Amino acid sequence: MKPLAPHRVALLVPKFAWALRSGIARFSGPPMLWDTITYERNDEGAALARHWKPHGMIGMLGRPDLMKRARTLRTPLVNVHGGRRYEGAAQIGCDHHAIGRLAAEHLASLGLANFACIGFPGEDPNLDHRLGGYINSLDGKSVHVFDPKAKYPPCPQIRGTMIEPDDEGLHRWVSSLPKPCAVFASGDMMAARVLRSCLHLSVPVPEQIAIVGVGDMPEFCLDLPIALSSVAVPWEQIGFEAGAILNRMMAGGKPPEKTILLAPLGVTVRRSSDVLAVSDRRIAEALLFIRAHACEHIGIPDILKHVPMGRRVLERKFRAALNRSPHEEILRVRLEKASQLLINTNLTLEVIAEDTGFGTPARLSVEFKKRFESSPGNYRKQFRK
Repeated sequence: MKPLAPHRVALLVPKFAWALRSGIARFSGPPMLWDTITYERNDEGAALARHWKPHGMIGMLGRPDLMKRARTLRTPLVNVHGGRRYEGAAQIGCDHHAIGRLAAEHLASLGLANFACIGFPGEDPNLDHRLGGYINSLDGKSVHVFDPKAKYPPCPQIRGTMIEPDDEGLHRWVSSLPKPCAVFASGDMMAARVLRSCLHLSVPVPEQIAIVGVGDMPEFCLDLPIALSSVAVPWEQIGFEAGAILNRMMAGGKPPEKTILLAPLGVTVRRSSDVLAVSDRRIAEALLFIRAHACEHIGIPDILKHVPMGRRVLERKFRAALNRSPHEEILRVRLEKASQLLINTNLTLEVIAEDTGFGTPARLSVEFKKRFESSPGNYRKQFRK
């Protein structure tokens, strides 16, 4: 049978990684550079891939057993996992520490007094980096970390049946959390389980527990009674870059010496974290004013006109509620807006600086580098080819 394209490329990725596959397809055609087939990441899938005799392979291979299967194909390999690095394979992924930091900043901005996170430490380096970034970004606040081996107190009678075999431990943990609480889950699938647990226990979301996941995958975030907030990962761009790297390797090039990490796209805010739990009514009003008008060249005097009080009182109450100043909150909102405009539009830096309240590209660049450790131009290049 005559091949459809010059090269055959095997994809060892989960079926739900549709955005990643979309990025790979965007690189490989048209015109069609590759034939691609997606295989299961098990022994049977690896055997079928070997029979096809691919010229190259892209895989989401975090665990050693997955990489061991992939190596049996003896072909150039790009691993889109980003965490655990393997000798001889190219490595590209997302900055998972930054994912945790974005989740922490979003949840901390809600004014909730308690924080928690859930994952499976030690199972996957990416998940460890996400949880570590979250905990490290909360400025020493106490964080309740789910431990699957711990014995949590019995929880009240739940509604309905349990969905997963180990739901009881999760229910007990959710029930034991101090409320109101901000919960960061290391993935959207886990965030969905936390949400279902809250629904079983009749815990109001987001009023008592606000939830943020990772991945922004519609099949998990939108297929629930309450839509889930999630940190968006640039999977399509990762797929495109993985395709470019593999193409060079199949032509005889060497894999990059270092892991390539792209920045997360930001937090997609939905109902599960759409709450403002600041007990001081005037500070809550100040926060709402900032979030509505931060990009309109406002300053502290404008906030004080909207919420009359002394400047020192505003600063003190703001720090007590959110552990940052009103000026820092204005900068945070402006930079979040700037990052989205850089990724999703073709606007010039001059226009973005004006539209986000910075005034000049120079001022935007200075503040952007402090926050994202990258210039606005380089940040855009990561996502805009």
